[in-house]
Amino acid sequence: MWTFKRKKEEKGESILHLKPSTPIEVSLIDDNNLVFYSKLVEVLSEKEVIIIPPKNNRGEIVKLSNNKQYKIKFKTDKGIFENVMKIVSYDINNGIPIVKIKFIEPTIKIQRREGFRLNIEIEFEFYVIKDMNIENSKADGMLLCKGKTLDISNGGLKFISNKNIQLGDNIKILLNIDEVIVETLGNIIYKEEINSKDKNMFSYKCRFDNISQKYKEQISKYIFETQRELFKKGKALRN
Repeated sequence: MWTFKRKKEEKGESILHLKPSTPIEVSLIDDNNLVFYSKLVEVLSEKEVIIIPPKNNRGEIVKLSNNKQYKIKFKTDKGIFENVMKIVSYDINNGIPIVKIKFIEPTIKIQRREGFRLNIEIEFEFYVIKDMNIENSKADGMLLCKGKTLDISNGGLKFISNKNIQLGDNIKILLNIDEVIVETLGNIIYKEEINSKDKNMFSYKCRFDNISQKYKEQISKYIFETQRELFKKGKALRN
């Protein structure tokens, strides 16, 4: 049986302050659509925690493989903490099944309200939508425009384009994220003309409207994995 030791509560990016019963989501690294649900039992260290065995959406306990890695999310009112984990062992404590897990990478905190924002340049295409009743996914008859992201989150993006769009206009976005074409409507909430020697350029902030959960998860996964790679490179540079 496990002998749990209370850790001194810490704040900031540390997970040591997370409380028992914090909701948890576990998913396969390459499949965000297959999600299991669990709760925190105890934080042992920055690298190891105890959770209850995860369950599927039918309430059935799922036996996770010791040979696979999984993505884990701790959902708190201060943000979402994400990491990659593997199973260390299964056990019973006071008659309750528990699972000891180990983190593979340092934990990343994602702010719940706006989502984590990644600075990255991605060329994409969009249409300016004047008639919100248009249902044709290809937006036939409308001019295809081009833009380049400056940053992105699962709630919106900042981008530049030579297309003059008005504040409050809606656009249909076609954005390639890891070979998946994310299609969603966006609303222009900020506009600024920027200096360019070649042609007129504008900087915009766009809020996603009615983006599907599938595409939100795809963007979150991309941001998370990109941050992991950036951390590895940064760590390598420091060593």
